[in-house]
Amino acid sequence: MNSFLLHLQSPMMSFADRGFGQLREEGEFPSRSVVVGIIAAAMGLERDSKRLLDLHRGLRIHVASLLAGSLLVDYHTVLTAGYDEVDPARLRREGAKGNPTLTWRSYHSDSHFMVSVTSEDENLLSECRRALEEPVYTTFIGRRSCPPATPLLPVESHSKRLDEQFISCYQKWLGYDREDVPQIPWHLRSRLPQHLDIWIDGDEAPEGLRALKHSFRRDMLTALPRSYVNRSVVHVQVSLPPELLSNSNEDFFNATS
Repeated sequence: MNSFLLHLQSPMMSFADRGFGQLREEGEFPSRSVVVGIIAAAMGLERDSKRLLDLHRGLRIHVASLLAGSLLVDYHTVLTAGYDEVDPARLRREGAKGNPTLTWRSYHSDSHFMVSVTSEDENLLSECRRALEEPVYTTFIGRRSCPPATPLLPVESHSKRLDEQFISCYQKWLGYDREDVPQIPWHLRSRLPQHLDIWIDGDEAPEGLRALKHSFRRDMLTALPRSYVNRSVVHVQVSLPPELLSNSNEDFFNATS
């Protein structure tokens, strides 16, 4: 199956999972709708475009966690239904006369995820790549207040196994494919993962990988206006090669000796 990878890094990113309305709880990993939304924005698609359905049907989104980060809960007040009919200029001048709705929205802070975008349609993947390289709209991760820390550029992978794709992408990110990259400082190595948590978009784990958990995620678009249903997700864990593992004690003493 054809694929490319993306690095999702940001001081804050948002991908609501179970919550709707007033309480928007974060999931463990970026949802399919977030990644498809990034691609759709790069393509210049509007929120009511029927091509969003084609993207959800034609793409599969697998996610690996490098740095889960911490959870930040932000307090919001939003206007209730009906205020969209008020003149926007007058609303800015006079403010809302009714009672705003109170909401609590969660964000992942200081996180880093890798995403594998796969499809059986090579033409669709090529269109997605070109759009990410030359985006029409500014891309963000979940909400407009969450700009990416690094450009959302596709990373090519020639491996057929999903775990090998993520490990190879991680090695390139660390600079192991370049001879002029110095050794990573010990205080950064101490934050590197000991394994990769991967969430598979599908019912079963790929051959050679053992499923830790089967669950569902409500982020599969089925109709417009936006209507989502549950999709199957499989959680697996992959060990990293020894050269990618951190040994913070050893690195610390080597750095201070």
